[in-house]
Amino acid sequence: MVHSGTIRAALCVALDIAPQAALRFVIDPLSITRIDRLRNDWRIVSVNPNVAL
Repeated sequence: MVHSGTIRAALCVALDIAPQAALRFVIDPLSITRIDRLRNDWRIVSVNPNVAL
């Protein structure tokens, strides 16, 4: 588990956006965010997917 700020920082890098823009992302507690590192790029697979537990 990591702090939501860490996830937002990773999204900034992957999306090449300013840190202020990442504050628009809502990161739910105990959620799963998947960001894949490709050879020369990033792929955002999911942020807060609706998963039944």
